[in-house]
Amino acid sequence: MAAPERIVVTGASGFVGQHMVRRLRREWPDAALILVSRRAGQVLGHEVTSLDVADEAAVTALIRETKPDVVVHLAAVSAISNAMADRRMTWQINAMAPYYLASAIMDHSPQSYFLFVSSAEVYGRSAKPGVLLDESTLLQPANPYASAKAAADLFVQEAALAGLRANVVRPFNHIGPGQSLAFAIPSFCSQIVASERGGDRVIRVGSLEDVRDFLHVEDVVDAYVQVIRARDHLPSGAFFNVASGQGVRMSDVLDLLTNLSQVDVRVELDATRLRQRPPTSVVGDAGKLRADIGWAPEHSLRETLAETLDFWRRQ
Repeated sequence: MAAPERIVVTGASGFVGQHMVRRLRREWPDAALILVSRRAGQVLGHEVTSLDVADEAAVTALIRETKPDVVVHLAAVSAISNAMADRRMTWQINAMAPYYLASAIMDHSPQSYFLFVSSAEVYGRSAKPGVLLDESTLLQPANPYASAKAAADLFVQEAALAGLRANVVRPFNHIGPGQSLAFAIPSFCSQIVASERGGDRVIRVGSLEDVRDFLHVEDVVDAYVQVIRARDHLPSGAFFNVASGQGVRMSDVLDLLTNLSQVDVRVELDATRLRQRPPTSVVGDAGKLRADIGWAPEHSLRETLAETLDFWRRQ
């Protein structure tokens, strides 16, 4: 299969985007990376152009002018708390931006391949304790982030019937160096590091009863790259879970982190961090991805947590 010559990455300055750029550079060193994000800057020495993915004219111009071989759409309102705070913006970015990109590709660059990054959140209320969620699971989104992602997920599948070359990936929780403090694991890590540096030896947390399927972000971007590599052999419109298949209770995750701490810390419940819902279990089955392209995660949870904690120690 020919290596892609031009690759557009949206959300290139974000948590996953930075890891994706590094992985793409390693996989296809001769490819031209066209990186866009909300703010201009640099990622690993590559220029990032400021672009509002919710601006249809700007998105259309990007595709029309670059005619990329591959488009990787990572840009999103990713934190559920932020999505809840501004539902309109969430729908504009998480639902309309993929629509604009897919439409621009079909109209101006039909040879382009579109990888849409959806989310395991689209399964929502279908998640049950002890149940592995596979691709046949009913989409029942339960928050604005998830409903907007589900709408885009379904649109990309429908557009593939009309000729769009595309696949959808649904990653489960992924963590690692560089993730925002809006997420639980970085919050735990930053509090532990503050304690190690002489601060209050208390870790303030919300509910620890949720069960999640955690992946190292490098395993997730490896799955994306493997899907891109196999793009000519995968059915257009096919969708894939990216998951470990192993559920871990948040209390056990925190125990692993405190065991990695250089000081003794105390865990304290913070009512402001509690969500008004019962505990949930969201664990995925990635058997389809494993069967079709041979992907499997390589990093253990302990290794991933240790690496994330060390990242915060360097900040």
